[in-house]
Amino acid sequence: MVSLVRSGPRSLLITSSDKEQLIQYLCNDLGGAVVEMETVMKRSEENHTIVYIIEYENEEKTRYKKTDALVVFLDPLVLACKLREMIRHGLVQTMRSGPQVLILRSAGNLGAVIEKIKEDFEGELSSFEECGENGFEDRTIIGITDKPIYRSMAADDFHPQFLQINDDYFKIKQVLRRHSIKYLNLGVGSKGWSSLEIRIYDSFGAYELHYKRLLTVLDALQIGLLTGESWSKDQPRALLFIDVYSIRLLTFYSPQEVKRILFGLEYLEDGRRIIDYDLLENGKKVQWASLFKKEKNVVKKEKAIETRGDLFSKLSDDTIEELLELEKEILKTRY
Repeated sequence: MVSLVRSGPRSLLITSSDKEQLIQYLCNDLGGAVVEMETVMKRSEENHTIVYIIEYENEEKTRYKKTDALVVFLDPLVLACKLREMIRHGLVQTMRSGPQVLILRSAGNLGAVIEKIKEDFEGELSSFEECGENGFEDRTIIGITDKPIYRSMAADDFHPQFLQINDDYFKIKQVLRRHSIKYLNLGVGSKGWSSLEIRIYDSFGAYELHYKRLLTVLDALQIGLLTGESWSKDQPRALLFIDVYSIRLLTFYSPQEVKRILFGLEYLEDGRRIIDYDLLENGKKVQWASLFKKEKNVVKKEKAIETRGDLFSKLSDDTIEELLELEKEILKTRY
């Protein structure tokens, strides 16, 4: 449930005798889209290709300026093969791979993490734009984020400083994967990991639906590892026993952050409560009111709806659609 390292989109640097015709070909024939330079990361995913149309600024072709940016929703190797035909026609004059991007997930003190990686790899820190200037395939750029990395990333999802390393991309990726937990622990610092228990209560018995809904969110947010699951009985009052399904979670999120996620899932958008999620740390229940202890006149339902909105804003459209479908199925069991 935790992915810590992935590749970013690859890029191609292309010079053309007729860039307008090239742009038309990339968009109309290959399904690409013209984008602003500042939004290329957000508009592209790992299996896409960023195409920069460039103009060289010296005879050695070591310096260039980017004039246009496009995202083509094809693997770079597939795109390069298709563009070979354009070389014969003169539409593509030169084509090289641009700097390669790696994305590292961490938490807490991202500045300390990127400084440690800089020390380990002897790289240079600067903005993403500066790291990408005049770089080719022998340059690797590392971006660090505390957001889940399974989806496309916007510029403000990253720590503002990126790391530029002039070394083999695959070697760097292998080392990052091997030491990703070390870097995560460095960011988390003394706060450490939390071992928590989530208890699911549902008097209507739709445990499987609630379990799937909860795991959908935990997996989307990539907050930790499930270390165990079990059924048990709880006795809220004398002579009353109810079924409880418990999940054990090892997470680098704080108990309050996990409780906020659970609180946002207990209620629907219209304020109906459909589930009771208890969170325990060392056997002690984390209360929902602890999330708002600095606020006055807190109304539980209103805060739950607000928290749900905050939670959903962090999820992809596909995840939200899946959750809404599960909620429809849950409602069929009770209303």
